[in-house]
Amino acid sequence: MGFLTSKDREEIEKNFTSELKENERRVLRKLHPFRFDRNSLLVDFYRRGVSVPLLAKISGLSHPHINRLVKGSREKNLCRDFREI
Repeated sequence: MGFLTSKDREEIEKNFTSELKENERRVLRKLHPFRFDRNSLLVDFYRRGVSVPLLAKISGLSHPHINRLVKGSREKNLCRDFREI
């Protein structure tokens, strides 16, 4: 297993964007009125293995913004899991 080339990344992006449903496309947009829905979908896609740069390109949000969303959701889940113990 090696590094991804730019051709590989383009292929992954093309596959991901072709598999997106119209509703998901609409929710992922930067100006979607319900931020919670958008952010939840971004975190869900990230957990499924979609890269931050690809999510940024599709949503129109910046890389740091998406990183904060993903990191924040992980910390919240860790805290919740810790409290359940």
